[in-house]
Amino acid sequence: MNPINNLEAWRALESFSKCGSLIDAAKELDVEVSTVSRSIASLEKALDRKLIDRTKRPVQITEFGKEILDRFTPVLRTHDRFLELTKEDSSLIEGVIKFSAASGSLSTFLMGWLQKFKELYPEVNFHVSNGRQLEECRKGEIDIVSVNGDFNRDGLVVLDQGVPVFVAVASPEYLSKYGEPAHPGDLTEHSGFCYTGPVRPPTRFLERGQEKHPVVFKSTMESTDIIMIKKALTSGLGIAVDMPLYHCVDLLESGQLKVILPGWHQPSWGAYVACSKEAWHKKRVRLFMEWYANQSTQEFLHLRERLEKILGKEETSKYYP
Repeated sequence: MNPINNLEAWRALESFSKCGSLIDAAKELDVEVSTVSRSIASLEKALDRKLIDRTKRPVQITEFGKEILDRFTPVLRTHDRFLELTKEDSSLIEGVIKFSAASGSLSTFLMGWLQKFKELYPEVNFHVSNGRQLEECRKGEIDIVSVNGDFNRDGLVVLDQGVPVFVAVASPEYLSKYGEPAHPGDLTEHSGFCYTGPVRPPTRFLERGQEKHPVVFKSTMESTDIIMIKKALTSGLGIAVDMPLYHCVDLLESGQLKVILPGWHQPSWGAYVACSKEAWHKKRVRLFMEWYANQSTQEFLHLRERLEKILGKEETSKYYP
C-alpha cells in the first residue's frame, strides 16, 4: 500500500507533532518507537520531503511536516467518526442504498470504492445512477447524491468530500501542430471541448488570482460525456480548460497530456455528498456517507501531491482556494 494512504502512518506523525518526541508518541499509540519512526520515514519517502528534523535535539517536526499534517488532519477526524459508527452492530447494516454521482467518477474509481464497502458490509446493495438532482434526494427518490458547487441545503445533511481541481490540458501532438496558448485570450485561435453535464455548470470564465477572463474558443464541441472528451484530447483534437484532475493525472504523468495556461482555472467548486434528513436516519446511509467522504478526501489529497510533482508546489497552490 502506498504510505500516503496509510492512516496509521499519519497518526504516527500527528502523535509525534502533539507529543514532541518519538518515545512519547510511541507510548500514546502503544507501539514501539521504531514503529513510529518507520511510519514517518515511509511518508517522507513517498512525499520525497522531510517531515521531521532528526539533526536537532530534541527532534522536531519540519515546517513542511506541519503544513502537510494540517491538510491531512481532517481525514483523520473523519476516520475517527467512521470508527465510532462501526462500533454499532454491523449485522444490522443491510438494505439498498440509492446513490448518484458523476458518470466519470463512476468509471474512474467509484465502482471500486463501492466494492470495498460491500466487502465490509456484504448485506448492503447499491442502485447506482448518474446526474440525479438534489430535489430527487429531498423527495426520497434517491438516498445520496454527490454534488459540486453551491446549492440550497434546506432539508439536507451535507458532508465535505474535499477540494476537486480542474486543469487546462492538451496533448503534445495538438500543441506541436497548433501552438500553445499563453493566455486565455489566445483560446480564440483553438478548438475546444466543453463539458455540459448535469453535475457542474459549464466553464464560462477562467481565473488566476485576481485576474478573470472569459473562455472563448475558435470552435467548440460540447458534450455531457467527460470520457469522450478525454479520448478526444489524447487524440490531439483540441483543448479542454476544465478537465477534472482525477481524470487526467495519469495522462499528465505519462506525458500524453500537458497542463497549459498554468495557474488559470475555473472558479473553485466544493465537492459534497448529501442526503435528506430522513435518509440520514438510516444506519446504512450514515455509515456509507461517512465512509465515502473519507475515501474522497483522501483521494483529493493524494491528487494534490501528484500534481505538485508535475507542476511544483508553488504552481500547484494556485489551483486551490
